[in-house]
Amino acid sequence: METKFHHIKINKQSVSDDAYVLKRIFFENGDKVNSNDIIASLESSKAAIDLEAGEEGYIFFNTFKIDEEILIGTIFAVITPSNSLPINYFEQITKKLTEEIPAPIKINGTDNKNISKQAQSLIDENKIDISVFEDKPFIRKEDVQSYLDKKDNSYLKNPPNIYSKSNLIVIIGGGGHAKMCIDIIRQMGTYQILGIIDPKLPVGADCLGVPVLGEDKILEDLYSQGVKNAVIAIGSLNNLSIRSKIYESLKKTGFYLPIIIHPKAIVEPSAQLEEGTQVMAGAIIGSAAIIESNCIINSGSIVSHDCHLYNNVHIAPGAILAGLVKVGSNSIIGMGSTIYINVTIGEGVVIGNGANIFHNIASGTFIK
Repeated sequence: METKFHHIKINKQSVSDDAYVLKRIFFENGDKVNSNDIIASLESSKAAIDLEAGEEGYIFFNTFKIDEEILIGTIFAVITPSNSLPINYFEQITKKLTEEIPAPIKINGTDNKNISKQAQSLIDENKIDISVFEDKPFIRKEDVQSYLDKKDNSYLKNPPNIYSKSNLIVIIGGGGHAKMCIDIIRQMGTYQILGIIDPKLPVGADCLGVPVLGEDKILEDLYSQGVKNAVIAIGSLNNLSIRSKIYESLKKTGFYLPIIIHPKAIVEPSAQLEEGTQVMAGAIIGSAAIIESNCIINSGSIVSHDCHLYNNVHIAPGAILAGLVKVGSNSIIGMGSTIYINVTIGEGVVIGNGANIFHNIASGTFIK
């Protein structure tokens, strides 16, 4: 028997709009929702729009981002009776719906195109041949902007155009840890890397093809021009206070620091991760673990079930935390170290490489 899914579409509520802008999402993928729950808030040219679940079950969202324009008729989310969704489900159902469109719409002499007003405005303004979008059944503002960005990649000379995209992200730091973050972000595919902020590197230098934009003092200017996301790509160097200060400064400016997770890391669904945390290749985070903000779970490390890592903790490559371990803020667990079950590590602790810790460690302790 085929499983019944409830599709939540973006329905037209204003005569003048062909698309709405996504402003907030109130649930995470896999959350349980009731039929009358408000799952998201959108914005038309005239008013805010609350989107209801409409059915009880487990919700999964299509891959839209905050401030992205969503075309009328698009499937925004799906509610399932069980906490699972087939791989690439949204791609499959979108393709099916596209194939079922009965009547092509002709725009500027080109058939088979649905297009939003904002997209049409950009096309007209930049005198773009609409045939370049022949592979897209729906043309959104984001599609046109993406085309413009690829056409003109000179964002250092012409910042206003590229800064208009909500998925731009800047990398703080241009060393070895930055290379790891850049690779993860590229594989995630969620953000477009604008450049690197590093006072020790000359403007125009690059790290893995990402250009250095300048020093920390340009961050507020970048934010005011539309760059809202940042990643702290600086390792601990036995002193996590630097990362903590950078984090607080970025948050004060208004930046959002996304969680980045390497596709070959394992994070159990019941684990909780907070803003700015980074999970590197081969790392494992166990069931019901809590990882607070701005932590690094480095390559090949293991954080077992029910562990609690407070803000700004670095678990170095190959370190192992048994179940129920607690690690206080601004602490470092060195490479290859083992922390045994139910041990509590205080704040500002440095555990040296290869150590075996059987007992609780007081705050401010340094263990070779």
